[in-house]
Amino acid sequence: MFLHKSDMFKDLRQEAINDISEIAVQESYDNGAQLFAKGDPANYFYILMEGRVKLTIGEKNRKEYMVNNLGDAFG
Repeated sequence: MFLHKSDMFKDLRQEAINDISEIAVQESYDNGAQLFAKGDPANYFYILMEGRVKLTIGEKNRKEYMVNNLGDAFG
């Protein structure tokens, strides 16, 4: 699957990668789609496989971060 592309999983045994792969889901989103918002439960995390994601934190003193490296985890 795609997990081997993430630094987060690079040192895991293949058995662990296989277990995680069984529950992992590969999804695509349209440009501008909102994946999660402040206050949402943290039930998932994401691994970027293609494209880029803009993360915005705060309201008054807003900070924006760009996730654009293949294999980066966020969420």
